[in-house]
Amino acid sequence: MLPPERRTRADLLIAAAIAVVVLVTLGVTWLRSDARATESMTAATPAVVPEPATQIPEILRAVWDAPSGATTFPVVEGGAVVSADGSTVIGHDPETGEQLWRYSRDLELCGVVGAWQRAISVFRDDRGCSQVTALDASSGVRAAQRSSDADSDVTLVGGGTYLVVFGDQRLESWRSDLVRTVEYGRVDAPVNPGKQPRPECNLVDAKANGSRLVVLEQCPGENVERLSLLAPAPSDAQEPQEFSSKILAEVDQPGARIVAVAGERTAL
Repeated sequence: MLPPERRTRADLLIAAAIAVVVLVTLGVTWLRSDARATESMTAATPAVVPEPATQIPEILRAVWDAPSGATTFPVVEGGAVVSADGSTVIGHDPETGEQLWRYSRDLELCGVVGAWQRAISVFRDDRGCSQVTALDASSGVRAAQRSSDADSDVTLVGGGTYLVVFGDQRLESWRSDLVRTVEYGRVDAPVNPGKQPRPECNLVDAKANGSRLVVLEQCPGENVERLSLLAPAPSDAQEPQEFSSKILAEVDQPGARIVAVAGERTAL
């Protein structure tokens, strides 16, 4: 029978060194992690969508206000009014303005838009407006997240089946789980080169519904905008499916914008 092995002083020193390395690694990982730089305070009680008004009010007056430099129009989803300013997104009680929930990061907000009962919050890092978090608008609980290449300034367009995010050179559309359904324009490291029809053009405006993604773009050598109609969710997100593209020859000067997209019709 072999005698039991005894731990030597060297064994103890090696074990202690390994433990120190593990603790240091965990500490450095925590210090550099997104979680450390994120503050999330969810609602004690989720907001409730109020009953619709039964009559038109005789007068309108402001009962509260909040700074919201990162939104271009009111975000009202899930029974809450959402403000976004600096690096912080806040869900408010619509009647009192009281804070229901709060979410902030150490990154500047590019924009926030309401979609699918969530506040889709886009933050800027060294890749552009690429850090995206969907917050349940009634409670502030984090839902889907994504990160991808993006322009340094973007416009967010919600209100339909797909959410469109575009800058001067690059556009993406996302479905409700934030999975990308199409990319259009600039692709820095294309897996399949030559799939983008006009990567040299500047993107001016875009909107989408369930069947069409409509893009206005200004291309070199063309005096006015070009209107392009695409599938919002082609079989391959990296290869846009284009139905048509034409220069707005009936327009005398640039400056057209998309007013609405309904079915297969587009109003400019």
